[in-house]
Amino acid sequence: MKKEEISKFLKKLRLNKNISQERLANDLYVDRSLISKWERGICLPDITMLKELSNYYNLDISEIIKGKKSINKKYIIIPVCLVIIILLIIVFKNIYLGYKIINIDYNYDYGNQKIKLGVPKLSFMMKNNDRSFSFKNLRGSNVLESEIKKYLKTLKYSVCNDTIYYYDEKSNISIINYSVKNKMFYSSVDYQISIGDYCHTSKLEEYSKYIMLGHEYTNSKKTLKNIDLNDIKISLLDGGYGTSLARNSEYDFLIRLIVMKPSKDRKVWYVIEDSEGTYEIKDNKLIYYRINMKDCIDESIIPKVSTFTIKDKKLILDENYLSKYNKNIILE
Repeated sequence: MKKEEISKFLKKLRLNKNISQERLANDLYVDRSLISKWERGICLPDITMLKELSNYYNLDISEIIKGKKSINKKYIIIPVCLVIIILLIIVFKNIYLGYKIINIDYNYDYGNQKIKLGVPKLSFMMKNNDRSFSFKNLRGSNVLESEIKKYLKTLKYSVCNDTIYYYDEKSNISIINYSVKNKMFYSSVDYQISIGDYCHTSKLEEYSKYIMLGHEYTNSKKTLKNIDLNDIKISLLDGGYGTSLARNSEYDFLIRLIVMKPSKDRKVWYVIEDSEGTYEIKDNKLIYYRINMKDCIDESIIPKVSTFTIKDKKLILDENYLSKYNKNIILE
């Protein structure tokens, strides 16, 4: 090591400490001229003074001899570790792990049901509020949304009112909305569900009126033949409302055709047809397939299949098998 480099280093140390040669000489109990000689390279500190200088500047003697400070390893390790941790977090947040199907006990207005829901792996802290399910996940929203979309591709895809819905036939639930949101330390995954095929239920509600009949009625075929049937009421009820076909078919359905005749004491309801079956909506038609005939006035006149034309949000019975009772059967 050249004298010039050591002398420059000693001068730099003093200036960095913002002290004068005189102050340094007083602190080291030496003459100021000796400090000047060190910094001009005329002479160098002996081993005793090197030790004093190393203590004074909080350096190793080797650092003074080399003319530069050594890098403290601990100051390197800490930032390197921080960089590694940050990189690991970034990799973890963007790693694709897929989804898993979990079983959930779902309590809703009409009963309890076990459902299956596809949830991104490593999700935790599930919360259920009415018809929505919420999960937390430490991974990023982009990869979580990708996993959810892969799950949704396994379900039945339906479009109603320009909105996409996903129907799970095994659980008999529809996912009517989902979202993935980034929070400060985690991502939030939310599902909104509905029991049954939401798209078909939505179409049915659009074209028909649900009439929940709570009246007591009497089935009397002999009396019915002698009644002037002017007021036929039709009830279309989704099978999810407690019929024997509830949740056993994709298009559960129930139809009741009744007539009301006032009597002296009360209004009496007479049954023309009380059946259960399935339906489908095709080419602007609602097609009803009867499966179980619970009650009727004359089973011989009731067909296995009935077709309603959908017009102006009304259901108009095409081949009216009840023409002798009522010329037009229309559901508004």
